[in-house]
Amino acid sequence: MAAPALTWYLAEGATHSGFNLFYLLQNPNAAEAEVRVRYLRPSGAPLEKTYVLPPTSRTNIWVDVEQFPDGSGNLALASTDVSAVFEVTNGQPIIVERAMYFDVPGQTFGAGHESAGITAPALEWFLAEGRPGPFFDLFVLIANPAAADATIEARFLRPEGTTLVRDYVVAANSRFNIWVDRADAALANTPVSTTIRSTNGVPIIVERAMWWPESVGTKRTTLRARRRRGRAGAGRRRGGRSRRQGHLHPDREHVGHAGGRESDPVVRGRHARGANLRRVASAQPVQRLGGPRVPGGCRGCDSAPSSRAWGRRRQRSSSSGRCTGTPRTAVGRRHQRARDQA
Repeated sequence: MAAPALTWYLAEGATHSGFNLFYLLQNPNAAEAEVRVRYLRPSGAPLEKTYVLPPTSRTNIWVDVEQFPDGSGNLALASTDVSAVFEVTNGQPIIVERAMYFDVPGQTFGAGHESAGITAPALEWFLAEGRPGPFFDLFVLIANPAAADATIEARFLRPEGTTLVRDYVVAANSRFNIWVDRADAALANTPVSTTIRSTNGVPIIVERAMWWPESVGTKRTTLRARRRRGRAGAGRRRGGRSRRQGHLHPDREHVGHAGGRESDPVVRGRHARGANLRRVASAQPVQRLGGPRVPGGCRGCDSAPSSRAWGRRRQRSSSSGRCTGTPRTAVGRRHQRARDQA
């Protein structure tokens, strides 16, 4: 992030089903910062609480165990979806991030994701990546911090250029969730990009989360995740940064593009290590385009090595783009098979 700010927003957040939600606040100033937090739930009035951040300090809010009021024992946010608005009331700008972890059998905080907040709502948001299906679960998270309901148009762009549109109403001061896998039968198993637009002028906050199992098949023993905030407006700026935990390739990434304008945008990919891709792709209007194979990448695979040795073998992969090494663990092999079949 470029600088601290007086207002921050976070759309994603959950404390139910084994999730642990943390808000991390940094006060880089030489004076205290007084911060009012509004917790937005799927229904009901927002909960508010004020925190005092000492000078040049880091403050942690474990949302699951917050009491309303303090000392009452009332854990009003212990089992809910939640968004949050952070407002500094004494003019001392701060930094806000979120960490969200999932407990798995035999391991506390076995999966999770982390991201910085957003400093302003917008009327339109773009999410290029998305893959609902039997392996991934895709969620679009929407926060409406305004005092009026927001009428939402969600446009789902598929690889062949077809678009599916769904309308939603996000209540005032609330948090809303679209489980894309279940939004429509046509979205149950397909790559997809998403455009979220407020059609009645009420600005909103949008993020995306993807979760997938450690094992392939019907038995989900462990979850992995990645999360990305939406991009307000289509342009040439880079997408928001996020930290990811899960089986992601350490040396390259697939490139997802979404067209959404009347003319065909020319899309240039960039290798994760900084080298420009050789191919220039053209995304048709209203289309989701998967990126070209990245030299040194694993064909059709989004999984990370289960060991450093496997990662080194992938780096030495052939010019065909297919891994020359074999994953050392059963988990790695299952992930490779799952992505090759996708």
